[in-house]
Parts: sequence; C-alpha cells; structure tokens
Amino acid sequence: MIRYLTRLLALFFAFSLPLAAGAEEWQFSGVERIVAVSDIHGAYEPLVATLQNAGVIDVDLGWAGGATHLVIVGDILDRGPDSRDAMDLLMRLETEAESAGGMVHVLVGNHEAMNLVGDLRYVAKEEFAAFAGEETDEERARWLAEYAQRKGADGDISEELRREFDERFPTGFFAHRREFEADGRYGAWLLSQPVVVVVNATAFVHGGLSPMIAEIGLNGVNGTLAGELQRYVENLTPLYDAGVLTPMDNFYAHPRILQSHMPAVEADAALLGAIEETRRLAESDVHAPNGPLWYRGNVACCRLVEEERLQSALDAIGANRVVIGHTPTQGRRILERFDGDIIEVDTGMLSERYGGSGNALIIEGGRLAVINEESTEVTAPQ
Repeated sequence: MIRYLTRLLALFFAFSLPLAAGAEEWQFSGVERIVAVSDIHGAYEPLVATLQNAGVIDVDLGWAGGATHLVIVGDILDRGPDSRDAMDLLMRLETEAESAGGMVHVLVGNHEAMNLVGDLRYVAKEEFAAFAGEETDEERARWLAEYAQRKGADGDISEELRREFDERFPTGFFAHRREFEADGRYGAWLLSQPVVVVVNATAFVHGGLSPMIAEIGLNGVNGTLAGELQRYVENLTPLYDAGVLTPMDNFYAHPRILQSHMPAVEADAALLGAIEETRRLAESDVHAPNGPLWYRGNVACCRLVEEERLQSALDAIGANRVVIGHTPTQGRRILERFDGDIIEVDTGMLSERYGGSGNALIIEGGRLAVINEESTEVTAPQ
C-alpha cells in the first residue's frame, strides 16, 4: 500500500508541474486504445498479420485503427529480408492514422541507430537487395575502383578482388547507404522519430529505462541524445563528399580513420569541425550499453537492484510503467515483470531467427490484452 501511494503522489507531482519545453510533444493522454509491437526485424508478413488481427489495418493494408495509437517499439531493421516493406508500410500508416485521429509512434531502436551510423553487421543481403534497382553499374564500378585502390591493386582488377568486393558490398549496398543518409528517404524519416514516448502514463522505449533517464528526462533523451545521433549522420555527408570517409567504412572504423586523417592546408573550417564533432559523437551515450537503445537492466537485473532505478526513471518522465522490446522474452510471449511496472513485448517476430511470432500488446480501458499473428483471440500477458 505504501508503495502504491508513493507511486500516486509521484505521478500527481509529475503531471502537476509544468513540463520542460518540448517534452509535451512526447507525452499523450486520454488515448482510448494503444497497440504496441516490437522487434519486427524485417518480418513483414508477420507484422501485417499481427496488425490486422489487432484491428489496426484492414485487408487492403489501410489504416483501420481510428483513434488508436500504434507504437512500434524499435528494431524494424536487420536480420530479416523485408525491412524496407515494413518501413514503407509504417510511413504510409503515419499519415493515414493522423487523418483518422490516431497516431503511429515509431521509436528508434538500436538497429535503426546502427543502420544510420554505418554499423551494418546484421543487415541481411535481402535488405540490401531491396535497393538494387536504385544502384547503377557506374556507381558500383566507382566504389570497386576505390576498394581496389585501398587494397593496393595495380592495373586490372582481378576476379578474386571483384568477388571479395561483391561479398562485402552486395548489390544494393550503396543505394541502401544513400537512403539512410540524413537526407535520404529512410534516414530523414528515422532521424525524425523519438526514442521514448509516454502515452497514458505508460512509457515506451526500445532497450529500457536506465538510470540515465532519471538524470536527463524526456528532453534529454529525445532532444540531446537523439540530436547527437542526428548530428553524427548529418556529418557523414560532408565527410563522404570530401573523401575523408566512404560508405564502405564501418562505424567502428570511423574514429581511427578520422584520427589519422591529415587535412589539406586549404581545408575549410566546416570540414574540420565535422571531423572533430564526429569523433566526439562516436562516444555518445546513444550508443552506450546503459543508454535507452541498448539497456537490458529492466529485464536482466533482480528487483532488489533494479526497482529503485526504474522508479526514479519513471518519475522523471511522468510514467507509471514501461513497455520495452530489445530482449526476446522467455517463451516468446508478452510478459509482465515487477507487478506490471515492466511489460516485455519482444516475442521474436522473426521466427526463423528467434523462434517466436508476432504479438501485439493492447492497452484499452485500463486493461492489458495480447493478440497474436495467427488469431484474433485475445489473451492476457503472462
């Protein structure tokens, strides 16, 4: 009872005090129905089936949710074949939902951030192949020549080197990288999305609410941290244009390359600034294990250790519980933890990789329910 009263008082003061400037755009109240789905990982067909069974889209894939708020709790991308189709669907549903009085909230997950900055360890070849139609022979020839030069190849490029190039950078790779730049179709869209939203006092975040959130609040995570990710991606364009970096360079190689780069005497201040800022932003907390995109403490730590940390983070953002993805659940079912303060919704939708299925958490009338991709039968979280 004491704990319950403490929670009520915390929420009272959180909503009574004026929000910091800008925070209100990430907080929503009075929403009649919320549907949350997480960790799609390119599993487009299970996503569609899950959203249809949850009543969010119709048989023609149009928005059917009315005033529902659909929350995608990160990780649309990587490992599965059809992430581009999933992004295209969600981008269209954003507009359709808004016209119907609803909303689609797409949260940045760690795999979205990875694709944006050039950490491509988990991109499936099918994901690159989805961009093959926008990649020209001339473009591939240009980058092959650059790759050969880096390898110290003189004269004709050997077939062995061509095969190595094609293996490392499959068809569609360079078009994919263009579209994930700051002004690319998918890069610009993802960079416009928040890391955390709070709907009806329920927080949604991909990795978890780490102690960092208690310190920086909504403005810090959606303003400062997300802004650092955006600046990093924006800086890549002038660095590519100047030849300091290339799309072939992995994110983890960027600091070394930038550190060793010797700028020309005539290099302008803007380029030098981009080099220095990018080196600094490579260490941003947006990439850190204790940041909201990667944190697993909410699901991995015991109650004795984690409960007070979580409470502080919830109080800081005016929430009374959190819905998280990122970590596949035991049994691949939506789970409650800490008496419902934590709801885990990563049920391994990409079945061939995680052995799970698509599930949607539905919050309506103060009650929680679950819909699976295979049925419209409503069940309860475990």
